[in-house]
Amino acid sequence: SHELRTPIARMATQLENLLHSKELNESSRKVLSSISEDIYQLSDVVTSLLLLSKIDNTTELVALPYLRLDEILFQCVEDMKRSFPDLKFNFNIAGDTPEEIHLEVKADETLLKIALHNLIKNAYLYSDDKTVSAGLRQTADSIVLSIRNNGPVPDVEEKQKLFEAFTRGSNTKMVSGSGLGLRIVQRILQYFKATVSFETP
Repeated sequence: SHELRTPIARMATQLENLLHSKELNESSRKVLSSISEDIYQLSDVVTSLLLLSKIDNTTELVALPYLRLDEILFQCVEDMKRSFPDLKFNFNIAGDTPEEIHLEVKADETLLKIALHNLIKNAYLYSDDKTVSAGLRQTADSIVLSIRNNGPVPDVEEKQKLFEAFTRGSNTKMVSGSGLGLRIVQRILQYFKATVSFETP
């Protein structure tokens, strides 16, 4: 896996350096920019497949620490804003005070951040107004995190397939992607003994 990712990363760096060259004409810049986007997409696919393979080959749930779900969520949003500065984020907790909800979850921090990052990024990319809303609420036996946006909705019959590898909804025509993001989210959450679902009003 390292042998595959290293040349991809090297090509991406070389293209970035070329794109910053002052001697580059506009036509060449557009071509190189398109190639650069394809390479980053390839890198994302490779990394995603390796991550899925690693999770799928894990047979035991190792001892996981308790993490504050709201803190990890806000860290992911801040990371996202570096790449998407126009991201607008709304957050609320059901109940009068945060103390009414048990905000700690058992999870690996790196994997949880990957899952939340994928969900936030999807909500942002497929929104009409660059706004992502999130809410936390407590049920009798679990804590529920909902992430919402306003935007095009995939066909109803595609709902159950959205979490399959390489599947993309009917609302993705203008947005590039690998079709692995939601599959990775699902596998990570299954590893944490949690679930994910897609709903429309």
